[in-house]
Amino acid sequence: IFVSKTLRDNINASKWTKLDKMVELAKKHNLRLLIAFNDYDEPNLQKEADFDRKVVERYKGNNTIFGYDLKNEPQFGDVVPADFPSGVVAPLQDGAFIKSYGERMSMDEVKAWRQTSQGKGVIPARLNDQRAYYYANAYRLWQEFLADSSAWVVGKSGKNSLDYIDSPDSSKWKIYLDALSGTVAKYIEVRAGAIRAGDASAITTIGWSNIIFAKMAANANLTFVSLHRFVGEGIS
Repeated sequence: IFVSKTLRDNINASKWTKLDKMVELAKKHNLRLLIAFNDYDEPNLQKEADFDRKVVERYKGNNTIFGYDLKNEPQFGDVVPADFPSGVVAPLQDGAFIKSYGERMSMDEVKAWRQTSQGKGVIPARLNDQRAYYYANAYRLWQEFLADSSAWVVGKSGKNSLDYIDSPDSSKWKIYLDALSGTVAKYIEVRAGAIRAGDASAITTIGWSNIIFAKMAANANLTFVSLHRFVGEGIS
């Protein structure tokens, strides 16, 4: 089940009726619940972590709760530009990766791009100029990586982007992919850490629809990985 913004706001106002009733009904019908947090736009990870812990502490020891999904199908734009708690430094929110690959966009180019409809759709308005600069370069490199991966797959029968990552042909992307995995690791550390602070035995997962993110070593900090893949009818 998904925690919507309305449900979150109710719980933050100490109104537990809806979620308590869902847990009660699940128990009655011998169901177990995987609660998916953050089914809304909340980039402040500390705020979300505080909410997560509040829910976990309420249902600690309740066998009807199977576990907790940090977020359903988070994408690059959910994780990389997230607002991390003070003192937590995510690798793609630091300039080292730009030094390794070179600027894809200068600070002035990023400022100009942010004024366009495309730029507004990519860079969150809340980011200051420095964070927007880092994010724009991280995003452009992500697009380049995806393009390289796609081109490689086209020429390799039966292969996919995960095979590309394992191939020596992708070696130039190692620094970037390590920084991306490190950023995902910090995201998981903040969110799953709050859940385990509320219940050390809590099961945690992320429902990834992006197979690149699902492959990352950062997922070792979860209990298990959920992979969401959808194929057309008739495809086996």
